[in-house]
Amino acid sequence: MSLFGQGAVTIWNGIREEGRNEFFGWHNREHILERVEVPGFNRGRRYIAAPDTGGITTAPEFFTLYEVDDIHVLEEGLYLERLAAPTEWTRRAVPFFTDTARSLTHVVFTSGLGQGGITGTLRFQLSGGPERLTDELPQIADRALRRNYQVLGIHYCRTNMEASSVETAERRARQSSTEVPEEVLLIEGADPGAVAEVMNTEFSDEALGAVGACAIIRGLYRHEITISRDDLSK
Repeated sequence: MSLFGQGAVTIWNGIREEGRNEFFGWHNREHILERVEVPGFNRGRRYIAAPDTGGITTAPEFFTLYEVDDIHVLEEGLYLERLAAPTEWTRRAVPFFTDTARSLTHVVFTSGLGQGGITGTLRFQLSGGPERLTDELPQIADRALRRNYQVLGIHYCRTNMEASSVETAERRARQSSTEVPEEVLLIEGADPGAVAEVMNTEFSDEALGAVGACAIIRGLYRHEITISRDDLSK
């Protein structure tokens, strides 16, 4: 399906071995719930690295996606208040983070038929504007969805660099640097081989380079948990 809203938070991170149990407890039982409780947050999903497929070796280990109404939800109000005052469990868990990348984004393009158990992620920079990529994405998505029935959705998000670079208390608690990807492409599907094929053909280095993309980092992730706003009322 299309993404649930016009904004998204995308987060990649590893976890040091001694902090894995703390991470899973915090993320499953508190953190995703805490985020989805924020007005305008619609759904939180976490993924874990899938086995190497199609030449794609995935790092870091985890990818988390929050779908929100729009970018303004991420620039003001309760979300910023929670970043400024992390819980005690958050302060215990996030120092175990490694290789963190995080972006607050505007959804430029989203198209799909369902939520996939596999998500391919591409984070990159663009030299020049996004116009050519944005213009070509509807045709690329239509072609990919028609050619491969195991591919379910394609989404393109542009990062608000200023909002993503704010030094919050939660960010400082991670005790490590945080990369801010400029552009994010997500390919959802039911099969890792199918998603990898689209990443390696429609979104190959050559294809993305032709629209000005560089410094491309690829990952292939398997779904672990989803919590949506509807779950909070059950």
